[in-house]
Amino acid sequence: MTMVNLNGKATFEVEIENENGDIEYEEITISPNEVEWETEVHDPDRQMGTEYVHIGTADVNGEEVKWLVYEYPEGILNYIDHQTNGLTLSSDFKISLEFETE
Repeated sequence: MTMVNLNGKATFEVEIENENGDIEYEEITISPNEVEWETEVHDPDRQMGTEYVHIGTADVNGEEVKWLVYEYPEGILNYIDHQTNGLTLSSDFKISLEFETE
């Protein structure tokens, strides 16, 4: 089984309204242990085998953000997509796949 390995931290830039009604920006940093993962079969009938998508979800300032890590062919990190729900991802984790023996 393949699992997603995260190193470092992810930093988001968040708009905050101050007491004067002005918009300020605050950086919010999350660590790898704040991301919950699930794996789905994305396309079982691809030419080189099944394509998996590993979906990491975390809460950042009340917003759900997601990392979609596509594995295809099996064991190879093919593509990473981010769903940041309007937040700015200013620096990301270093993301890799590792094989976990059962």
